[in-house]
Amino acid sequence: METTIPGDYRLTIGQRFFAHRFEMWPNSSRPNQRMYRLNDNFNYGAFVKAVQHTIDSHAGLRIRLFREKEEWRQYFPNQKANVVGEVLDGSKPDQCLSYAKKVILEEAYRAMDLKYECPVKAKVVNVNEQYWLSLCGDHMAIDEIGFNLLEKEIEKAYRIIINGESLPEVSQEPYINYLKKEETRKATEERNLLYWQQQLKGAPMLIDTSKNGQVSANFYVYELTGEHYEILLDFCKRNKFSLFNILTAVHLLLMAESGKRDDLVISFVIANRFSPEEQNLIINLVMLLHVRFSVNQNEPLPDFLTRVKETSIAALVHRNYDYASLYRAMAAEARQNGCFPNLGRECNLIVDDDPMQFPNSLFMERMEQKPKGNFQTMKTGFSIYAEQTPKNLNAKVTWDSSTWVISSEEMAVRFPQIINQFMD
Repeated sequence: METTIPGDYRLTIGQRFFAHRFEMWPNSSRPNQRMYRLNDNFNYGAFVKAVQHTIDSHAGLRIRLFREKEEWRQYFPNQKANVVGEVLDGSKPDQCLSYAKKVILEEAYRAMDLKYECPVKAKVVNVNEQYWLSLCGDHMAIDEIGFNLLEKEIEKAYRIIINGESLPEVSQEPYINYLKKEETRKATEERNLLYWQQQLKGAPMLIDTSKNGQVSANFYVYELTGEHYEILLDFCKRNKFSLFNILTAVHLLLMAESGKRDDLVISFVIANRFSPEEQNLIINLVMLLHVRFSVNQNEPLPDFLTRVKETSIAALVHRNYDYASLYRAMAAEARQNGCFPNLGRECNLIVDDDPMQFPNSLFMERMEQKPKGNFQTMKTGFSIYAEQTPKNLNAKVTWDSSTWVISSEEMAVRFPQIINQFMD
C-alpha cells in the first residue's frame, strides 16, 4: 500500500491550538488513552498487522512535525506501528493483574515527540492468559471522534485478518483534499480573529491568581434513555434545536445560578466535521471557541434557548482563526490586571451514530477510567462532556465547587430539572 503523501503542510487550525497549548503548558501533552480487555483467543500477530494497516490507511496517524522558522509544519512518511507486548505470569493472579493495570496506565504518562515518533502506540499485557490493552494517540493527531473511528478500523482489520481475507486498499485522497481545503481557510482567519477579540474584550475570565491551578472537582453523571430520551429528541426536532444547544443552555443557567454571575464565557470544543467526506477522517479536527453569553434570569426559557442557538451559530461561522494570536490578546488584557486568563469552562458533545459494540472479534470490553475521590479540575472550571448515540445521551459534569457553589446532590436535581423546564 502506498502511504506516503508528498510535500509538507501547515498545521490545521485545531492542531495549532494544541501546538500552542503544548508550548505554554508542556504537562498537558500527555496522549489520550483508552484501555481494554481483549478476547481470550486474542491473536497478537493479527493485532499488530491490523494496527499497521489502520495507520497505513490514514495519513493523520502518521503525522511528523518539524519547525520551519517560527512555524510548525507537518508531513506524513511511511511509519511502523509502535506495538509492544509484555507477559506477566505469577502465582498470585490478583497481584499480577493489579501490576498489569499499573503498567498500562503508565503508557499515558510520557508525552510523544512527533518530530521522531508515530502518534499512535499500543501495549498488550498478557496476565496469566488474560489480555489487556493500552491504546494511546497524541492529541495533535486524533480527537475523541477520531478515536472512536480508530477503534472500529482496528477491529474491522483484525476481523478480516483472522478470517484469512485480504485487507482493502485505501485512498489517501480524502486526507489530501482536507489539507488543501484547510489552506484556503487562511484567508478568513484575520477577519475572524478580530471578531473574537471584540467579543471577548472585557469578558470576565474568572482570573486564577493561585500558584496551583488545580482543585478538587465535584462530579455528576446524567444519563437519558428510553421514552424520556425520545421525548427530548422530538422536542429538538420540532423546535429546530440541537442537543448541543440544550446542553449549552443548561450549562449557562447552572453557572449563573451557582456563581451568581450574568456575564459568562463557555469554551466550545468544535469537531469541525461539517461535510460528509470529513466524517470518516481519523485526525484531530477540533477547534476551541470561547463564546460569551449574557444570562437574564427573567428571560423566558424559550427565548433564552433561541438566543443560545443564534449565538452558537455565529460562533461556528467565525470558527477559523489563529488561537495563539487570540490568547496573546487575552493575556495582554489580563496582565493589565496583574493576572492571567483562565477560561476552563468547556461544553463538548460527541455524536456517535454507530458506537462500538462490546464484545466483538477483538475487544471484550472498554475499561472506563472513573474519577476517584481526589479527581481534579482547573480552578474556576466547569465542564460538560456528553456523548450522544441513537439510544442514549450520557453527560459527565465536573466543576470547581468553590467557584460554582452547588453540591453533587443539588446538581443531580437541578440538571434534569432545567432540561424538563425547557420542554414544559
